Amino acid sequence: MTQVHKRFTAEQVKVLFQGYWQGNLSRLDVEEMLGIGKTRFFAFLKTYHQDPNAFSIAYQRSTQGPLSEGPRTRSSRSCSGIKP
Repeated sequence: MTQVHKRFTAEQVKVLFQGYWQGNLSRLDVEEMLGIGKTRFFAFLKTYHQDPNAFSIAYQRSTQGPLSEGPRTRSSRSCSGIKP
Protein backbone atom coordinates (compact mmCIF):
# COMPACT_ATOMS: atom_id res chain seq x y z
CA MET A 1 0.00 0.00 0.00
CA THR A 2 1.28 3.48 -0.82
CA GLN A 3 1.96 6.16 1.77
CA VAL A 4 -0.92 8.13 3.27
CA HIS A 5 0.44 11.47 2.02
CA LYS A 6 0.30 10.15 -1.56
CA ARG A 7 -3.30 8.93 -1.31
CA PHE A 8 -4.97 11.68 0.74
CA THR A 9 -4.71 15.40 1.30
CA ALA A 10 -4.23 16.76 4.82
CA GLU A 11 -7.76 18.18 4.65
CA GLN A 12 -9.25 14.75 3.91
CA VAL A 13 -7.43 13.25 6.88
CA LYS A 14 -8.51 16.17 9.09
CA VAL A 15 -12.16 15.47 8.22
CA LEU A 16 -11.75 11.82 9.20
CA PHE A 17 -10.13 12.72 12.54
CA GLN A 18 -12.79 15.32 13.20
CA GLY A 19 -15.44 12.66 12.58
CA TYR A 20 -13.65 10.31 14.97
CA TRP A 21 -13.34 12.99 17.65
CA GLN A 22 -17.05 13.85 17.37
CA GLY A 23 -18.01 10.19 17.66
CA ASN A 24 -19.33 9.84 14.11
CA LEU A 25 -16.60 7.40 13.03
CA SER A 26 -14.94 4.57 14.90
CA ARG A 27 -11.18 4.18 15.12
CA LEU A 28 -11.39 1.02 13.03
CA ASP A 29 -13.37 2.86 10.33
CA VAL A 30 -10.74 5.59 10.08
CA GLU A 31 -7.88 3.07 10.09
CA GLU A 32 -9.54 1.09 7.32
CA MET A 33 -10.22 4.18 5.19
CA LEU A 34 -6.64 5.39 5.55
CA GLY A 35 -5.11 1.92 5.29
CA ILE A 36 -3.09 2.35 8.50
CA GLY A 37 -2.70 0.46 11.76
CA LYS A 38 -3.49 1.42 15.33
CA THR A 39 -0.02 2.81 16.12
CA ARG A 40 0.05 5.08 13.07
CA PHE A 41 -3.55 6.16 13.75
CA PHE A 42 -2.69 7.38 17.24
CA ALA A 43 0.51 9.06 16.03
CA PHE A 44 -1.53 11.03 13.48
CA LEU A 45 -4.25 11.73 16.06
CA LYS A 46 -1.71 13.11 18.55
CA THR A 47 -0.25 15.42 15.90
CA TYR A 48 -3.74 16.50 14.84
CA HIS A 49 -4.80 17.39 18.38
CA GLN A 50 -1.62 19.35 19.13
CA ASP A 51 -2.57 21.86 16.42
CA PRO A 52 -5.40 20.96 14.02
CA ASN A 53 -4.74 24.00 11.81
CA ALA A 54 -1.07 23.11 11.29
CA PHE A 55 -1.71 19.37 10.87
CA SER A 56 0.20 17.88 7.95
CA ILE A 57 0.71 14.38 6.60
CA ALA A 58 3.59 15.42 4.36
CA TYR A 59 6.56 13.06 4.48
CA GLN A 60 9.52 14.45 6.39
CA ARG A 61 12.83 12.61 6.04
CA SER A 62 14.66 12.36 9.36
CA THR A 63 18.04 11.48 7.82
CA GLN A 64 19.83 12.56 4.68
CA GLY A 65 19.19 10.44 1.63
CA PRO A 66 21.85 8.55 -0.27
CA LEU A 67 22.05 11.25 -2.95
CA SER A 68 23.31 13.76 -0.43
CA GLU A 69 26.52 11.76 0.03
CA GLY A 70 27.85 13.08 -3.26
CA PRO A 71 28.64 11.29 -6.48
CA ARG A 72 30.05 7.79 -6.26
CA THR A 73 33.07 6.80 -8.21
CA ARG A 74 33.37 3.64 -10.23
CA SER A 75 35.97 2.26 -7.80
CA SER A 76 33.59 2.57 -4.84
CA ARG A 77 31.09 0.16 -6.40
CA SER A 78 31.34 -3.55 -5.99
CA CYS A 79 31.62 -4.84 -9.56
CA SER A 80 33.24 -8.20 -9.17
CA GLY A 81 33.92 -9.66 -12.56
CA ILE A 82 32.23 -6.89 -14.56
CA LYS A 83 34.36 -5.03 -17.08
CA PRO A 84 33.44 -1.53 -18.28
